[in-house]
Amino acid sequence: MGNKYVYYSYLITQNYVKSFSSQFLVNAQGGHPWHSLPNYGHLSTVIYFFGIIGVLAVIYELLLAIKAHKFANKIRLRASLLYLLLISLITSVITVDAPHATRSLLFFFLFNLFTLIGLKTTYHLIRDHTRIRKNALFIAFSILLTISSSKYLQAYLVNYPHQQQSLKPGFDLIINQVNGQYSNQPIAVIDEEGYQYILLAWYLKVPPQQFFDTVIRQLPDKIGFRYGQQVGRYHFIARVADRNEQEKTVIKWNEVTANWEILEF
Repeated sequence: MGNKYVYYSYLITQNYVKSFSSQFLVNAQGGHPWHSLPNYGHLSTVIYFFGIIGVLAVIYELLLAIKAHKFANKIRLRASLLYLLLISLITSVITVDAPHATRSLLFFFLFNLFTLIGLKTTYHLIRDHTRIRKNALFIAFSILLTISSSKYLQAYLVNYPHQQQSLKPGFDLIINQVNGQYSNQPIAVIDEEGYQYILLAWYLKVPPQQFFDTVIRQLPDKIGFRYGQQVGRYHFIARVADRNEQEKTVIKWNEVTANWEILEF
């Protein structure tokens, strides 16, 4: 039999490592469509590379300060930033589905600060140990950051407007149409994610008391979430085959045409 403290300590440490990995930060693994572009990581390769250098540089400086028993204000500030960076991941690393993007938003911001430290450290190392001129080095760094920013801006301003269907827009229109057209019959809504019941209540302006009186939630899943199953006459299901016999109308997202549609049985 294992010790639970050893087991959970191992899991948390593993999740910390995953949170710093390029698979999570750069390769879009665990991305969330609400704050991350489709097929795009949370950080660019350049930001990630210099951010890791910045973290290692601060750890090295801190170890030297501890050894010398001298803590300058700069070391204290950077040590505080490192502390904030690590504790900002606590809410993420203790979740079952870690690394968790939504719970790592502060971490993403702080990581960019370490990218600045990494850039400065790299600049001084190259300047002091090579014959490359300052201006040439500055221009090279500027070009590198410009290329990285340009790729993101292209993805955001050019490509993303044609990929917004990943957010399944138009639910407000279809739900109001169905609510008026089929006002006296039960409706089934295909909802694989389990959150459409919240959007339905918002778009139909369901009064809070009515919502809490009629909402039915599913049993908790492995991480304790209880997804919506029923709000009033609207039944939220994962597949068309899950509908009741009384439910002759189904609202479904069509992956081929990329829009919401009404199915009648």
